[in-house]
Amino acid sequence: SKSESFPDGNAAITWENLHNIYKPKSSAKQNDLEQRFNKCALQTMDQEPDTWFAELEAIKLELDMDFQVKWDDIKIIKHILYNIIPKEYDIAVHALKRDFNSDQNKLTLKQVKDEIRQAYANLKVFTQSQKNSKDHEKKGHETVLLDKQNKRKYQGNTNFKKVRKVIKV
Repeated sequence: SKSESFPDGNAAITWENLHNIYKPKSSAKQNDLEQRFNKCALQTMDQEPDTWFAELEAIKLELDMDFQVKWDDIKIIKHILYNIIPKEYDIAVHALKRDFNSDQNKLTLKQVKDEIRQAYANLKVFTQSQKNSKDHEKKGHETVLLDKQNKRKYQGNTNFKKVRKVIKV
């Protein structure tokens, strides 16, 4: 956008013109963004919470910049707590909902995100240890457990229901 005051052009005006051309600001676009936000959920255990949080934040930011729609942290917290699908998060989500319902000002968005991240990390560690245990059993490895009080050894795989031998020491 060249003018007498800007013979080399004005990047800000050019950007604004391009933005107006390619970034629709209709009520249909606003509705579409709001629907995307409302449908955005943490669907599976394999989906990292931070990816989901970033997607929510991007939609929220677009609504704010293009339509001046401002959502407070309370709305975001509610959306997070009621749109986590995997049942593995149930304990963490239930505790967060309890805290949120007792005092909405007590719980911050950062705390909610941190708790969900921690639950995800714990679940990943637990899932990995279960996988390693199953791999260990598939390879035919056995575990020997020693009961010092009764002076017995239990030999078998790591699943205690499948102990095959009891050896007196």
